[in-house]
Amino acid sequence: SSIFCSETMVTLFNVLLSLLWISMVASVRILILGKSGNGKSTITARVFEVNQHVPIGYTKRAETRSVYTYQTSLASRLFPGWYICDTPGFDDTEGLTNDEIVELIEVELSQLHSNETVIDGMILMAGTLNNRDHSALHLATYLSLFGEDMLATLMVVVNR
Repeated sequence: SSIFCSETMVTLFNVLLSLLWISMVASVRILILGKSGNGKSTITARVFEVNQHVPIGYTKRAETRSVYTYQTSLASRLFPGWYICDTPGFDDTEGLTNDEIVELIEVELSQLHSNETVIDGMILMAGTLNNRDHSALHLATYLSLFGEDMLATLMVVVNR
């Protein structure tokens, strides 16, 4: 059983097409958030097809330990020159605390702000809606980081 199903990829692909108009104006920067093991790095590597190697975990053990920014190929027909910010997952069982993850994201956002760079969109990767996935609970954390205006650029992707 694949962690990242093809139905999720097709749905995400369709939703991302709505962001294409932004890329006509400038480079697009997308921030990917969510719980550890919900497919943030997988979507970065497989859907956006970034140029660099993206470590992908195939269990609930976290692979991403910092905020990493990857760039898509300039030759990409769908996402040319986009920047994808892959973040560590919340509720990491073997490393970073949620507070440490928030601090890493705050530092990245501060650096982007100092360079007059903005986040154009955010993707919240959520697991199946069961008792073990608390992605919705972290929405308050995201709102505290970005403010309510973030809801206009937030896309929620449910991955099984």
